[in-house]
Amino acid sequence: MSDRVLDEIKKYIESGNVNFIIGAGASIGAIKTLGDFENDITKLIKDFQRENSIDSKQAIANKLNLFLKCSIDPNKSLIDGNV
Repeated sequence: MSDRVLDEIKKYIESGNVNFIIGAGASIGAIKTLGDFENDITKLIKDFQRENSIDSKQAIANKLNLFLKCSIDPNKSLIDGNV
């Protein structure tokens, strides 16, 4: 994962739009709260920048996949239009 990709991920996570959409209340009951996701992903990115290791890249990918799984899987029927 290049530094450019990590910078883009960081900008996306830090954007007000993500916080607005998730914090708007429309997702109550459908999407888990983010908890410490932002802090966790920021730490993982810093670790990668310091170590530049395969394990650091994998940890970032795992955290992002977990976030997507928690966000998309519970809403699969909405996404597929089966509501």
